Amino acid sequence: MQIGTVVRRALDAARHLDGAAPPWQAVLEGLAELTGADSATYTAFDGAGGLLAFEIRGGDAAAQRAYVDHYHPHDIMSPVARGAAAGTWLDSAQFYSTASLQRNMFYADFMCKHRLRQMLAFMTEVSAGRLSAVCVQRSLVDTRIGDVLAAAPMRALTQAVGEALARERTRAVQALAVVEAALDSFGETVLLVARSGALVHAPGPAAQAWFSRPGALVPRGGLLQHREPALQAAWLVAVQRAAGGEAVALALPAGQGAAHRLALARAPAALAGAEALVLVRVAADRQRKPVQAELLRLAFGLTTAEAAVLAALAEGVAPVDYAARHGVAISTVRTQIAVLMAKMGCSRQVDLVRKACALG
Repeated sequence: MQIGTVVRRALDAARHLDGAAPPWQAVLEGLAELTGADSATYTAFDGAGGLLAFEIRGGDAAAQRAYVDHYHPHDIMSPVARGAAAGTWLDSAQFYSTASLQRNMFYADFMCKHRLRQMLAFMTEVSAGRLSAVCVQRSLVDTRIGDVLAAAPMRALTQAVGEALARERTRAVQALAVVEAALDSFGETVLLVARSGALVHAPGPAAQAWFSRPGALVPRGGLLQHREPALQAAWLVAVQRAAGGEAVALALPAGQGAAHRLALARAPAALAGAEALVLVRVAADRQRKPVQAELLRLAFGLTTAEAAVLAALAEGVAPVDYAARHGVAISTVRTQIAVLMAKMGCSRQVDLVRKACALG
């Protein structure tokens, strides 16, 4: 197969995908040209299935919005991709029979609606924390597309893409290692998370030691989570704000007057490329003042009883547990929480916790 201008431009662009402004449009145009596809994409998912990156060439705007907003968790290629190896092609027409496609929600509700009948994905990374691929979407099934995928032009293009992305990931890991080493000397650790709360990277012993401490976040199913619902909500809000470019401080009660101090900020390009990842700096536990309840009372104009309830919430104590410990009705505690929200201008319990922790 003779290499045309579009493919030559794609090959040159692929070698620069690890640069400051990755030329994805030229690369995807070349992929579509070689496969006769209607559109081409680059997608990356975190370990929990959240969308880390999405680049597209061709196709209609409605399909793009639908995929990003609703359908990416159900991508028909994800189940087979998880068991594939990086550097291999996957073809939806080979993995799914006609009958199984008709029963598949992604195919029936998304692909058919946007006149897509065949999806091909070249896996660029397959790991526990990350799944990425360049893909093409066709309106007609080509049963002989394997010849194109095995031909020299496509092999050269996908090899260039894979090598550039590998260079980018290697540099990111090296840069993060420098940050980790610097913080480790202060008894601190650093995490890299996606805006969904998924753990993208954590150093070994330091992070594992922190995960095991009382009141810390713990990895579950690829996500970093807190066992207390209010603090879990506060954590996710902090991650979203940081992913949007805001520097955020968050305190997680560690029990007995201690707190885990987290500083969140959007990760620089050297660590995350173009993805909206969040760098989380975890400081060593620091003792809070033992007069916290009194401080809350004075700061927010509370009664002694209200301040005690707020202090308990900030420590991660559930309202029902507080009621049991102090021998009061749960309805009384809930009324006090409602009064706290009114006095402190909050509409959610998580906002109460955030304001209280900010004074710690």
